[in-house]
This record gives sequence, C-alpha cells and structure tokens, in this order.
Amino acid sequence: MILLAATLSPFLTDVIKVVYILLVIYTIARILLDTHSTAKTLAYLLLVIIIPIVGIILYYSVGINYRHKKTTKEGTARLKELIKDFKENIADETTALMQTHAAELDQYTELVKFVHQIGNENLSKNEFKLLINGEEKFPEVLTTLKTAKSFIHMEYYDWENDTRGNQIKDVLLQKIKEGVKVRVIYDDYASRKMKHNVVRELKQVVRRSIQ
Repeated sequence: MILLAATLSPFLTDVIKVVYILLVIYTIARILLDTHSTAKTLAYLLLVIIIPIVGIILYYSVGINYRHKKTTKEGTARLKELIKDFKENIADETTALMQTHAAELDQYTELVKFVHQIGNENLSKNEFKLLINGEEKFPEVLTTLKTAKSFIHMEYYDWENDTRGNQIKDVLLQKIKEGVKVRVIYDDYASRKMKHNVVRELKQVVRRSIQ
C-alpha cells in the first residue's frame, strides 16, 4: 500500500482521499437512516469509524437486507401503477360533489381538500348499513357473498371455526367453483383455529380449479 501510494500523483492521492471520506460519510448516513435496531446502528457506526474499510465491507455485506429492499421497491412500483390505473379509470367527482352537497360538507371543506391534494383520495358518495350485532351481520354477509359474480375480497380478524365461520367457508367454496376469484385476508392469531381445516379446504379447491 505504501509503495502504491508513493507511485500515485498528489492529485490522484487527493481524489482517492476525498472519495474515501465521502464513502465513509455516505455509509454512516445509510446506517443511521436504514438500520432500525439501535444496537446494530451503534455497532456498525463504531466499526465504520474505528476500522472504516472493514466496517464498510461488513455493513454492505451483511448489514443491508437486500431482499427486503427489493420487495419494497417492487411494492412501490406496483403502488405507483395502481395509483396510475386508479386515476385513469376512476372519475374524480370531488369538485362536483363538493358543489352539489355544499351545505352538508361546508364544515369539512378544508379536510376534504387536504385529503384530496395530499393523500390523492377522491371524495365519493357511498351508502352503508350499520349492523349492530352478529344476528344482523352474518345473514347480510352471507347474502352479499352469494351475489358475487366476478370476485370476492374479504378481510376478517376473528374468523372462528364454528357454524357461522363454516357457512362463510361453504359460500366461498361454492363461489370458487363458479369461477369467482376469492381473496381473503385474516389475522393469523385471532383466526388460528380455522387455519388447519377451513383454509386448507379453500386452498385445495383453488388448486383444483386452476388445474
């Protein structure tokens, strides 16, 4: 290294020093921004500061979760594509609705503008039905699922392996057989009792329908 440094011109030596310092600063910034564990952050910082070359090599070798970054990048790209498709295919009726329902929305004008401009959320007019208890909810859920023609997107927190839970499962199974695309999100812990039979049945039917 000493012989190599001696053979370099002063200008090239200065350039290497600047690049080296910038690399150290950049690495420290990456560690501070990307490492969420305090212990790991301090460990990598000490390594980079005390033994820079070893610390930098070690950080870029094992300190960065490249798989997570790739997944995040892909997710961001899909989100941008989804937002683009949403804007192209869903009419923005925010202004028209604000004018039509000015009296009702007067006190929410600033909030609507904020959400519309910052969050890219369009104002829409919808209807909802408040279901007070299970006796009201489950018949409505089953009836709604049975009317599906193209797809079912369902999110459930506590999906029990009981009479009602299996009724929902049976409707979903029937809809899959009819060619309806069924996608379900459920809580892994709260719905743990139905994972080993209900979910297995749904997956088996999906596999058979694909084949």
